[in-house]
Amino acid sequence: MSEMKNNLMEKIVSLCKRRGFVFPNSEIYGGMNALYDYGPLGALLRKNIFDLWWRKMVTEREDVFGIDGRIILHPKVWEASGHVSGFADALVEDKKTHKRYAADKLIEEQLNLSVKSNDIEAISGLIKGGKLKSPEGNELTMPKNFNLLVPAYLGTVEGEKTQVYLKGESCQNIYVNFKQVFESMHKPLPFGIAQVGRAFRNEITSSGQFLFRQKEFDQMDVQYFCRPEDSSRFYEDWKTIRWNWYLNDLGLSEKRLKWRQHADEERAFYAKDAWDITYDFEGMGFKELEGLHDRGDYDLSQHQKFSGKEMAVFDEETKEKYTPWVI
Repeated sequence: MSEMKNNLMEKIVSLCKRRGFVFPNSEIYGGMNALYDYGPLGALLRKNIFDLWWRKMVTEREDVFGIDGRIILHPKVWEASGHVSGFADALVEDKKTHKRYAADKLIEEQLNLSVKSNDIEAISGLIKGGKLKSPEGNELTMPKNFNLLVPAYLGTVEGEKTQVYLKGESCQNIYVNFKQVFESMHKPLPFGIAQVGRAFRNEITSSGQFLFRQKEFDQMDVQYFCRPEDSSRFYEDWKTIRWNWYLNDLGLSEKRLKWRQHADEERAFYAKDAWDITYDFEGMGFKELEGLHDRGDYDLSQHQKFSGKEMAVFDEETKEKYTPWVI
């Protein structure tokens, strides 16, 4: 099965290159692992999808505003979000070939199980029990966590440069700009903020993953802000909106789409609920297209705590202040 999957992926990669959809990054210099450029047709296809998404999620709605944030934010943003301390994947190494792999992906492929990508205890248990091997069938080392943030440095004088990070996820621009959008647009809650932005992750990748696992990729985000007591209702509304977008706007077959709810052990501790829309890719099974999370007030509360700036809003009807919840 794995060989069939690899053969299919090789054909897809070859087709994308021949037809001008996707090229290996810097190929004349040997390429870069898990980095790809979009060719003429790929760039057009990508733009068409972005434009359709923006039109449906922003232009045709009166309760969603668009922003365009930078890929570099203040370093404290990533401390507040938890990325500096907890944005990590577990890495395992083949004891014979010394090839390294993302443990959660091996578990998914070999055992059809979902574990949190940084759950050292669960992954170690599978290795010790002899259930998890390398793709070559060899024994693996015990897992070690490594951070996925991509560091960069700003400044003109060596030794005085400031360490920053390329965006690990695009939505942080939205959270840190929430209060400014609220005050400048004069729109009472509920409302959403949308963005199409780049994200960067120091991913562990292996051959055969192509565009499914990249170090630089695009994210289309809507973060919807509401009163805490209304979050469940809006969460269900957005699940319907996003499901219908794939069916009615992109024209995907409903037979190949499926919801997957996150298990308790893989859901973030602050998330009230989390579901993925997955698609049954030929020869590769169901893979995530997007995630929908009821995040509570965690994000705004964290940025309020670390920045010292109030993120609560004043409700003119109830005359109360509250920190919005985020869908």
